[in-house]
Amino acid sequence: MKECRSFSSKDIMLVNGLQIGGAVAISVGVAFIFPPAGLIVAGAFAVLFGLSLERK
Repeated sequence: MKECRSFSSKDIMLVNGLQIGGAVAISVGVAFIFPPAGLIVAGAFAVLFGLSLERK
């Protein structure tokens, strides 16, 4: 049976950084088109990011 490799804290920090960077990039892109929608998208990403931290 193959065991799952445990992730180090550096790996987790990298993943979190990539998630935050992607969420910011998407939110800024949406805000350029329609600023109120950018705020809504940023809020949705904040909730999703919080949920992902709870699962770890």
